[in-house]
Amino acid sequence: MTSTHLRRRGDSLHAPSTDGRVRAAQLQAIFRFTPLTMFVNFANMVLVVRCLRHVANPWALGAWASLLAVVLLVALRGWVRGRGRTARATASEGAVRRSTMHAGLLACVWAIVPMIWFPSAGPEEQLVVATVMTGMVCAGGFALSTVPRAATAYIALMGAGTFVGIARWDGDYRLVLSCLLIAYSLVVWRSAVGTATLFADRFQAVADLELRREVIALLLAEFEENGSDWLFELDDKLRLTGHSARFGQVSQTPEATLTGRPLVDLLAPDSRDTFLARTALHRPFRALQVATADEQSPRWWSISASPILSDDGTLSGWRGVGSDTTDVKRAQDEIEWMARTDILTGLPNRTAFRDRAADALLLARSGGPPMAVGCLDLDHFKAVNDTLGHAAGDVLLREVASTLCEIAPDSVFAGRLGGDEFGLLFVGMPDVDATIALTERIVGALSRSYSIHGADARIGASAGIAIALEDGDDVDALMRNADLALYRSKEIARGTVTRYSGTLRREAESRRGLVDELALALTRREFVLHYQPIIDTRTGATVAFEALVRWQHPRRGLVAPDAFISVAESSGIIGPLGDWVLHEACREAMSWPGDIRVAVNLSPAQLGRSSLRQVVCDALSSSGLAPGRLELEITEALLLSHDQATVRFLSDMQLLGIGVALDDFGTGFSSLNYLTRYPVSKIKIDRSFVNGGASIAHRGAIIEAVTGLAHKLGIETTAEGVESNELLSWVTSLGCTQAQGYLISRPIPAVAVRAFLAGDRAAAHSGLRLVG
Repeated sequence: MTSTHLRRRGDSLHAPSTDGRVRAAQLQAIFRFTPLTMFVNFANMVLVVRCLRHVANPWALGAWASLLAVVLLVALRGWVRGRGRTARATASEGAVRRSTMHAGLLACVWAIVPMIWFPSAGPEEQLVVATVMTGMVCAGGFALSTVPRAATAYIALMGAGTFVGIARWDGDYRLVLSCLLIAYSLVVWRSAVGTATLFADRFQAVADLELRREVIALLLAEFEENGSDWLFELDDKLRLTGHSARFGQVSQTPEATLTGRPLVDLLAPDSRDTFLARTALHRPFRALQVATADEQSPRWWSISASPILSDDGTLSGWRGVGSDTTDVKRAQDEIEWMARTDILTGLPNRTAFRDRAADALLLARSGGPPMAVGCLDLDHFKAVNDTLGHAAGDVLLREVASTLCEIAPDSVFAGRLGGDEFGLLFVGMPDVDATIALTERIVGALSRSYSIHGADARIGASAGIAIALEDGDDVDALMRNADLALYRSKEIARGTVTRYSGTLRREAESRRGLVDELALALTRREFVLHYQPIIDTRTGATVAFEALVRWQHPRRGLVAPDAFISVAESSGIIGPLGDWVLHEACREAMSWPGDIRVAVNLSPAQLGRSSLRQVVCDALSSSGLAPGRLELEITEALLLSHDQATVRFLSDMQLLGIGVALDDFGTGFSSLNYLTRYPVSKIKIDRSFVNGGASIAHRGAIIEAVTGLAHKLGIETTAEGVESNELLSWVTSLGCTQAQGYLISRPIPAVAVRAFLAGDRAAAHSGLRLVG
């Protein structure tokens, strides 16, 4: 039975590459016992000759003894010659065959004794022969057990010879002895094969262990020489007893001074306490984040360690690995900052403000300091945008934010809720009158003239206040009611502060009339679509148009979506309105060149409809537009509002070949998880990053990080709010693949799209490029 057979029987006992090594080990095991086995064979030969000298033919007995002696001497000679040589690492199949042949020859010689002389011998001689043969079968089978083929040949031939001798004997127990002989032979053979299997298993286990030890040693050597991580050992007092060379570089400490120094001396106070608390548990820990003690340029480490226990179970030290995670920590802080900070003003965004208000409300409920929420909105801000431009409006918002930070006391927490609306969180104010008085002072300080780009921009401010536990039981109700109070201030007398009351809620009901107007507007086909182009920054060619809905009101004229989309969403009209926008945009896009895509915005309220998938399919089917030419724009708020529904819908869109763009990226709770969890094909970088208030280096770093990640993921990036050639060149250099903004074009009616495309293509043919 070969090692290959053993491998099959043992379910891949060892890999083919170790077969030669297994064979060498099997033969070496036999080789070590050669002197002893030859001595036993010689002693048994002498005993048999002495016992049968009066029964057997002397010449025949002498010939048999001579033949056996030759076989024994050949085996002994091979042992003597091989004793001084280095043991071979591998052995061939031929070596196994030779060993099997020698075992078979030895068995054949011994088989002569029972076949020829056992039947005619006397009882005493028969007892000696039977005893010798039984011992030879058992001892030889186990001696050859490491080579199963040799053991099989030996046992089979010895057993066969003995069986023939018993068969020729005319004794009364011939049948019983024959059966017992067969049973004994099978037991010995099965034991030998089992021993061979265990031998091969053990050898393979040792070989695998040695291989793993070599691999681990190699990896550790590579780790210490080239890895960014480091290894360390501590004693029971947390003093360094050993470390890799990399640790000296990372700790910025001479290696000679590290040994014997407590590791906690290298850590900041807070991290030192955390590290001591974890090690005091005497349990392994992983990825413990700690800061270094360098106050000028602190760094962050991630440490994993396991205790070293002595034989009696007491702690004798620690062994672990560390890595410098400073860059990762800074990136995480940057992302967290982006998620909770308004980029334009530097104030906390709506998410951060709401969380802070929720914490304050929780304390107020448990008997802590009272709190109130205020919503503040700038008066006449739209006029600044319309007359001086959005860039001037952004500067004004930054000025307002700076003024808020200067005049607001410590008891007021300010944040930007969106647009020109700011949130005010009052904590610990003595009463309602004091809260209103402080808000009026803030409103008065903001209501003044600002110098923007050499022009005077005069604005005012209005505010609404909601008191915790009186005007709302939860933070969302407080913010909503403060917003209602703000609307009252703006409606009655701008520049005032209004506290929420129940009448405001009732008056808000009257605004529901707008819902009826919207329903009629949809029936009367008063809605129209305008399209704002999106260009490829590398070629300047138009690649898509974003569809933007407008309300052609019979009295108010062309109404922007800000005035009615929120009402449409809250009333449910957004469903049929969104269906119309999808159908109309796809129908219009069919009249454009075949490589131009159309982008349609989806609101969170639309995604909540289970029929949205069918609406998209119907819009494509009825218009004949290819799915690849349709792009759906979603916001981060949509991803937060709908989880499983979003995953199913967006996955369906991906299967259809429809693109998905993540709009206004960075203005909400931006999460890189969105880019892996959802099938996003494009990121639209919000205009606040393109021409916002933060430093150009800061904004540039963020845009470059986003575009770099998007490029790795195969995602397009569109820069919004591009209003100058300088901005276009800048975002192009940072990796943005597309651009959109007033530099390219304002939103235009559907009838003007073809004219725009014709002009765009003419400019391209003349060698002009917007990028240049």
